[in-house]
Amino acid sequence: MTAKQQIATGFLAVLIVCSVAFMPANADTSPSVKGAVHRAAAVVAATKASAPAPAQAPRDLTYN
Repeated sequence: MTAKQQIATGFLAVLIVCSVAFMPANADTSPSVKGAVHRAAAVVAATKASAPAPAQAPRDLTYN
């Protein structure tokens, strides 16, 4: 590798290590975030419950 490539690789390695080191250990669990997650989960659950079942299982068309 050339000197420029080594410097760029080192910089990116330091950047990745620092970003992981300063990452929060816990997810944001504030009440506003929890409420949004529960509302989104309810919408997804309602959508999945109302979807009609397929009449026939889809065929694998990889090999005709």
